[in-house]
Amino acid sequence: MKNKQQFHLYKRKAYYYETDQMKIIHHSNYIRWFEEARIDFLEQVGFGYQIMEKEGILSPVLSINCEYLSMVHFNDEVYIIPKIEEFSGVKFKVSYQILDANTRELKTTGESKHCFLGMDYKPIRLKKDYPKLYDLMQYLVGFDLLKQVSVENIY
Repeated sequence: MKNKQQFHLYKRKAYYYETDQMKIIHHSNYIRWFEEARIDFLEQVGFGYQIMEKEGILSPVLSINCEYLSMVHFNDEVYIIPKIEEFSGVKFKVSYQILDANTRELKTTGESKHCFLGMDYKPIRLKKDYPKLYDLMQYLVGFDLLKQVSVENIY
């Protein structure tokens, strides 16, 4: 795991093609942004999807929800901050906050639930089969990326 000086927040610019007729970001794109931030975070902690799949582990989405608090418009920049809230050894839950990069206004919140499967699509128990990943996931529960990133990286 990296030391805290090496972490960064996932920053994203809202593109025109992501807008809807009302000139705001279409609701479906927030789910994509959650995934982008989750993948980035897992790569930062040393166990991205590419490594996971090489190890024979899949992690499908079981459920996802999103609450839209304030609109994001074309060309706005936002931070998308994932946080692993729960981990059972087989399943985990990630919460997300989307913040305006300039004002820090909370724009959107959400969560996704996932599980760990083998390539045969059967659940795997990380503690038994992948103890290093199990320990990493245990460590990450409640890990607050906002507190780990130095102020100069976000302001």
